[in-house]
Amino acid sequence: MARLAVVIASLSLGLILCPMPWMFLGLGAGIFAMFAGWLTFRERALSGAARLFGAGAASVGLLAVTLGSVRLGLSIAAAARLAELVS
Repeated sequence: MARLAVVIASLSLGLILCPMPWMFLGLGAGIFAMFAGWLTFRERALSGAARLFGAGAASVGLLAVTLGSVRLGLSIAAAARLAELVS
């Protein structure tokens, strides 16, 4: 589960940089990576390396969601500014 969480977190970070329809898939994958990483980190029966992978996946997923949210907010602000200029 730890390796899967890391792969999904890396995929979500890559999808955030893609054009707009793929960015939403990246946001969803980032949320899933945060959840899977957190669950992996909290599992005490796993080895230390697996728990570190889980913490890393949660961190990268959080970074992807933050970057995607900022990008979406800036796009909305730019569209509102352009609407003001046109009217």
